[in-house]
Amino acid sequence: MEKANTAAKTEEGESYNTGFCRFCGEENHTGFQSFTTQEEANDYVTAQCDCQGATRERNKKEEQKKYNRLVEEVIAKRKWKAEQRAEIAEKALETIEELFGTGAEARGVISLDGEVLTCIGGVAMLVYDGLLKDCTLTVAENVKCKLTNRKGALSIERADASKQKEVNAAGIAWHWNSTQHENETGLIHHEWVWSVDDG
Repeated sequence: MEKANTAAKTEEGESYNTGFCRFCGEENHTGFQSFTTQEEANDYVTAQCDCQGATRERNKKEEQKKYNRLVEEVIAKRKWKAEQRAEIAEKALETIEELFGTGAEARGVISLDGEVLTCIGGVAMLVYDGLLKDCTLTVAENVKCKLTNRKGALSIERADASKQKEVNAAGIAWHWNSTQHENETGLIHHEWVWSVDDG
């Protein structure tokens, strides 16, 4: 059925305040809403119509909106996880550098070169991602690196077997003091205290 032109002349031009449902063809007023084209008025009336076709289209649009929101949430979550992982990887390399790189050199213990440190960092992130189980690496003679993941918290530890033997043989007292967990990065730091009698 051909629809009549419902335009009304105004000072601003044509104004449409009556539209037709695109599914059942029912004519309805747009209330206080007025539109510059008949198509816009028809879209408005269709969106308000209770016919089966219009209702089905509204439901479809609502489902599409829900799906779009879900996709946006997933993308945002993945982006946040990627940013968090990048931060943890950076912190892990800093910890490895302190334990096995320049920090080790400053403490007078065996230090490793950059390629080995990078390799340890790569394995650490495999453990963090759950692709590797808790892992212990022998990175030098009598030097081991223990990597563990406890509910998303990455722990990096250094064990110097020769140093522990020397310290024990020298009668130097030492004990575990604390473990600190960084909530933001998920890293765990272990602290030991060494006591030496200088008298």
